[in-house]
Amino acid sequence: MMKKLKTELFLLLAPVLWAGGIVALKSLVEVISPSWMTAIRFSMGALVMLPILWKRRDMISKKTMISGLIIAFLLYIHLVIQVYGLQTADAGVSTFLMSFYVVATPFFEWILLKRTPKRNHLIGVLLAIVGIALISMHGAFRIERGEALALVVAVIVALMFVVTEKIAGNEDAMSITGIQIVGCALFSLISAVVLDNPPENLQMHHWWVLLFLGIFVSGFSYIIQNVGLSIVQSSHASIVFSTESV
Repeated sequence: MMKKLKTELFLLLAPVLWAGGIVALKSLVEVISPSWMTAIRFSMGALVMLPILWKRRDMISKKTMISGLIIAFLLYIHLVIQVYGLQTADAGVSTFLMSFYVVATPFFEWILLKRTPKRNHLIGVLLAIVGIALISMHGAFRIERGEALALVVAVIVALMFVVTEKIAGNEDAMSITGIQIVGCALFSLISAVVLDNPPENLQMHHWWVLLFLGIFVSGFSYIIQNVGLSIVQSSHASIVFSTESV
């Protein structure tokens, strides 16, 4: 019990970094494409993780590699969609809408981990839908593109949390995290080279922001997330992570 409480307190560091990351991403969306932004920041994060992976190379099996790449792909998809959404949505509204993963996570637990959602989860879904409607619908019954993408991100994040819990509980969490970050960097680099032109005229302050995103938001925060999810249920962890929107 005490170990889980300490883990949940430790998990609070991740949403603090993610909240800073949202603001940082918003400052870059005008000057760099989503695919190149993700590629650069995760390449920096990969440089942090590669020495850790090398030291743990004897612990990495084929199953560990495949599991890490599955999580890496989910991470890559959610981050690219997130940046596209931030091009048209307010950072605060986007962060609030993405916290919908709190109520989506128990339903993925039901599907993948066979944990039946409780009544309070159903009530939470209804309240979340009302909140989303109040904050994101403009006049007529419609949601803007950026806000719709934020909700898509929330669903992908909820799925990623549950998949990570399912995998990390049986594998070395640090190895999974390293593969996740390196894999996300590779997916991002491939899509960036194929789909976009490299960024031009990046100023020094842009590189400082990318460095923060790469080392802290793309590196340390996912170490915290995956180590935590190897100990705490994803539905509990998602509540802690939702403090990102506060």
